Amino acid sequence: DFIRQRASECLEIILDEKGGRLKLDTLLAQHQAITRRVIKTLLADLFMPRKEATYIHILAVEEFVRRRKPLSEMKVCRDWQIKIKDEYLMIEKYTGASRDAQVKGSGFAYEVRIPGQIRIAETGKIWDFRLIDKSADREHYASQNEILMDYEKIAPPLLLRTRRPGDRIQLQGMRGRKTIKNIFIDQKIPRHHRELVPLLVDHDSVIAVNDGRISERVGVSSRTRLILRIEII
Repeated sequence: DFIRQRASECLEIILDEKGGRLKLDTLLAQHQAITRRVIKTLLADLFMPRKEATYIHILAVEEFVRRRKPLSEMKVCRDWQIKIKDEYLMIEKYTGASRDAQVKGSGFAYEVRIPGQIRIAETGKIWDFRLIDKSADREHYASQNEILMDYEKIAPPLLLRTRRPGDRIQLQGMRGRKTIKNIFIDQKIPRHHRELVPLLVDHDSVIAVNDGRISERVGVSSRTRLILRIEII
């Protein structure tokens, strides 16, 4: 109760139709427990009203805030993003990838280690990779923002990267392979955003696309023993 009360006093935020702002000096001057509770309150009340904010979410936002990089942006959910501007933590409606990232348009590539996390600097998204034992008495279903695949069917190394010429994938449940370019066209992704869309790729091919669909080759089946669970935050 005390921490909740102190966090409420610290949370001097003004919300309107365009979002709001919070003084960085005020936030970072607090004890870490208060800072994290303020972040948790923001996530619970504004960004994730129907989903409990996890420790991973809180740490990701805290790391972003403590870096205090001017004009940096981080997408928190589908509709909202946070931004550092003029010594304030700004809360804004998400309108697309950052202008700087769009201008660069050079793509990215991150090596995946399991278990582990990757924060894509170009988009502000975090990909969390974990292994799960598939017990005989439990069914595993991917929830929103999750991807599940058979770990033993993956051909390492794993990369989280943007598209390259010739990229194709045989989507689960479909016959034949489809080019990533055509998938982006089907999804109506603007051309200037396509160089910022992450793909999960192993040694052989693309195995997951940005909307959570995976390759037929790595699908979970009754014979699966180890599940690779990916949460996109």
